[in-house]
Amino acid sequence: MIAHKPLPCREDLLELFTYCPETGVLRRNKQFRKSSPTGTPLGVKNTGGHLQTRVGSNGPLRLVHRVIWKMMTGEDPSDMEIDHINNTRDDNRWDNLRLVITMENAQNKVKAVINKSGHKGVFWHKTQKCWHAYVSAAGKRHHVGCFQDKEAAVEAIRACREKLHGEFTNHG
Repeated sequence: MIAHKPLPCREDLLELFTYCPETGVLRRNKQFRKSSPTGTPLGVKNTGGHLQTRVGSNGPLRLVHRVIWKMMTGEDPSDMEIDHINNTRDDNRWDNLRLVITMENAQNKVKAVINKSGHKGVFWHKTQKCWHAYVSAAGKRHHVGCFQDKEAAVEAIRACREKLHGEFTNHG
């Protein structure tokens, strides 16, 4: 879990920024630098793909979705996470953001780039010559089973993931 510094008060954020919930775009109300004139969309992608911006002229970089959350709700997300429901980390439309705990956010992750089966949680076991299916939930790894047919493994893991993850299910 990343420790986030508290955000400025909601009133200060509303004075500094304008946010459009339908597009997810955050804009600056006041110009601090020539490179960032008033009204231009804010945010530079960090290494994780999230947009970040400075709050104030020399303030620290802050994640745009966390700034938006405080602007919209008045609540600082503090140790909670803001989940991008569609897994597009720079899509800050209001209906794509939700406040979650770390475990819930982890359940909404997409398959790893090194995945060779094409399906999250399913892999070929060379020695046993079968498809294995695993799901993680509540900090535990659940073995769904071994399958001769990949599609059977995919079907079983989807059912298990939906049961364990509920609204945070992501088969991607």
